[in-house]
Amino acid sequence: MFRLMWFGVFLIMLSASMTTAQDAPVINADNFLQLQSVKRIDFENVPEEVGRIDNGLFMLNDDATRIATVNRDNHIIVWDDDSNIVDTIIVIGADGLPGTFIGGVLSFDGHALAALFTDGASHLV
Repeated sequence: MFRLMWFGVFLIMLSASMTTAQDAPVINADNFLQLQSVKRIDFENVPEEVGRIDNGLFMLNDDATRIATVNRDNHIIVWDDDSNIVDTIIVIGADGLPGTFIGGVLSFDGHALAALFTDGASHLV
């Protein structure tokens, strides 16, 4: 029951982030050339404390001032746009090892993270 509740919280945050992100026009083949880069994140040169990032998975808050990535050790690292680490989140699975993260969403202000793991666990941190 507890897992189901957290999964519900995760779905609510995920749907809220998807529904409120529709202020800009939908990107399609007719308008994608108009997109302009506003920020470049070099994952090869992140601070050493972040750890090695082997996958392309990342989450941004609404104004891209907070970034959450998953490092090689399955730790979720939240850092700001000045490359300062804000938080390190380690969720231990039933096997005693860090859980394998499969998806998540940062809140609009970047102060909360809903995360889903392969063992079915969901967490709001």
